[in-house]
Amino acid sequence: MASISWPVELPFTLRTEGLKGQYKDPVLRTDMDMGPPKARLRYTRPAKNYTGTIIVDEQQRRLLDYFYRITTRFGALRFNFTNPQSLEVREFRLKAPPDESSTAGRYTITLQLEEL
Repeated sequence: MASISWPVELPFTLRTEGLKGQYKDPVLRTDMDMGPPKARLRYTRPAKNYTGTIIVDEQQRRLLDYFYRITTRFGALRFNFTNPQSLEVREFRLKAPPDESSTAGRYTITLQLEEL
């Protein structure tokens, strides 16, 4: 497990409404001069990417900003987070900066995560 944990003040996982999950393609394909392409696994445990949202207030938004910029060094470091489908704690990394939108004092934050 990673030495960094998701802040307990933030929602513990992504909302299931609108959640998207997709495995990175683990198969390496090589075209041959004749016949079908050859295929082999690049790795035995492919990463799974998730895109989803959390809803936070202003204080939580600032905490998430600090977590992203300082704690994970702009998403470069791994952290422990609850998988939104299995609800098990796993290692994740941010794939992109959090995307924020505001409505009536609340923020909907879209996160792109990579389960490692």
